[in-house]
Amino acid sequence: MLYPDAKFTLIDLSEDMLDVARKRFEGLANFDYITADYSKSIPCDADIICSALSIHHLEDEEKQSLYDEIYKKLPEGGIFINLDQFCADSPIINKTWDEWWLNYIDNSGISAEAKAKWIERKKLDREVSIQKTISMLLNAGFVHAESVYQFMKFGTIIAIK
Repeated sequence: MLYPDAKFTLIDLSEDMLDVARKRFEGLANFDYITADYSKSIPCDADIICSALSIHHLEDEEKQSLYDEIYKKLPEGGIFINLDQFCADSPIINKTWDEWWLNYIDNSGISAEAKAKWIERKKLDREVSIQKTISMLLNAGFVHAESVYQFMKFGTIIAIK
């Protein structure tokens, strides 16, 4: 392990998702699991906070509130990493990305039932652009925020306090 003294706290609203994580990290003593709604309050301080494919479900006001909370929970120099799903600023480009992704899903071999579930879950998406997300992070107080990766709707933003 690269950082053997690191401590990891995994937070999720879903106990089922935490059970998946417990199996994945079984035998590692430096993992804690907390069932909580992180969008309301983050129950611990950290040097690095990471989120993956989750924040795009929140409304804009909730996103901003969460970014404010994340900023408060990090020490000076702390890092927030957000791997998520975003929309394009341009409606035409966003439509193209959506069509490409739907075509990818259609050709992936998933069942009609699984596709229907995906389409239903997509109704919960509240995507904003990478540029808007960076603005929200800067508004929260982060001194640096930028996209370090993007492939169509998916990207990674790193923000430093």
